[in-house]
Amino acid sequence: MSDLIIKVRKKPRYKSVSLTLPALERQFQTFLSWLTPIDPAAQQNNHFQQRQSGTGVWLLNSPQYASWVGGECSTLFCPGIPGAGKTILTSVVVEDLWKRFGRDQNIGVAYLYCDYKNREQQTTMDLIAILLKQLIRKNISLPDSIHDLYKRHEERKTRPSLEEISQSLSSVIGSFSRAFIVVDALDELSDNDGTCFRLLSELFRVRDSSPSRVGLFATSRYIPHITDRFRECTKLDIRANDDDMSSYLCSHIPTLPSCVSEASGLDKEIIAEVVKTANGM
Repeated sequence: MSDLIIKVRKKPRYKSVSLTLPALERQFQTFLSWLTPIDPAAQQNNHFQQRQSGTGVWLLNSPQYASWVGGECSTLFCPGIPGAGKTILTSVVVEDLWKRFGRDQNIGVAYLYCDYKNREQQTTMDLIAILLKQLIRKNISLPDSIHDLYKRHEERKTRPSLEEISQSLSSVIGSFSRAFIVVDALDELSDNDGTCFRLLSELFRVRDSSPSRVGLFATSRYIPHITDRFRECTKLDIRANDDDMSSYLCSHIPTLPSCVSEASGLDKEIIAEVVKTANGM
């Protein structure tokens, strides 16, 4: 009889644990969707797929990038002219970070692709929330402070303030030994409402609170009010690399009329002239 009682008692205890795990997973996903429905993963995939294989290596091999990844400098600013390839190179950076640290639970990676076409979805709070969402996703469990934030606002059907989201970002970054934040095309954020200024203020605040822990990478056109904010940071100018352009053009020569391939040396002449004329674009 005692054996029978033990079995009956153990059964519901086992069930309660097995049901709790999926419930926690659902709660976790519900919170991420509540925080922001935006996920930049599709943008990253689209941009990286446009990259010609083997290009962008010059940036990854640069001493500035090595210093940034290694933690010797906290911020790497990469300005460039329109058409220099900033966005594709940003996707190369994100891919490199994921290859290096994707399986390390102690290192977080988050990124943004700013786009003037989506300005309505790119308020400062939206952008910080996107970063927060990516970093939380890498955590094994939802931090208590984040859970409390969600519960408090969900009960009142309200949205968190920029201050709350920013504080949450700092809190989550504190759970990593190092966190990389990558932001492309700051110049595409609205100037009229101060979005770019506030975003940089928040990112610099987070960085300055723990400069040895946060690595900030950003690109932009040469816009004075943006470049001035990075004047004391490590800088690497982006321009279309001649080797990258030659590689890209070589892969597209077969799409040209047959007269090109049939004329000895014409393909090399075309590539050389295009690279020269492009002048870094």
